Amino acid sequence: MQEIRHQQEDQGQCGRNDLQSHRLDPDVERIRRKLVRLMAVSAVVTLLLVGAVLAAIIYKIMQPVSVRPPVAAPAVSHSEKPPAETILKPVNREIMLVPGTHLLSQSISGSLISLETLKPDDSIELIIYDYTKGQIIARLQISANGKSALEPGKSPVE
Repeated sequence: MQEIRHQQEDQGQCGRNDLQSHRLDPDVERIRRKLVRLMAVSAVVTLLLVGAVLAAIIYKIMQPVSVRPPVAAPAVSHSEKPPAETILKPVNREIMLVPGTHLLSQSISGSLISLETLKPDDSIELIIYDYTKGQIIARLQISANGKSALEPGKSPVE
């Protein structure tokens, strides 16, 4: 019996000695402490940010919905005339194109109209037109083969 007791005591002391002999190197222990501190700070920051998001959501939910009353339009007397510059006058213009020309696309910006046309000779021409002045600003010939679509000496604006 005594031998078993001595063996158990020897084993128990060996176990304690093993734990003491496995103490970490001071440099490794310092790094472990830094990592534990970093994890604690990261956890606190994460919890604070999650709390801030939840507080913002709760705040937004708890806000009463404000309904603004409709703003009444200012009373305008029918006898008053609006200023002359606010009256829109219809513009009637005509752009002369070569017979057989097809309109491919158009766009407008301000007072300029851009017309992409397919001429009878299968060349594409881009026409920029100012409808307030009633004049063509530019005629741009578009060629895919690298050669000029214009004849030498011919003006692009007729």
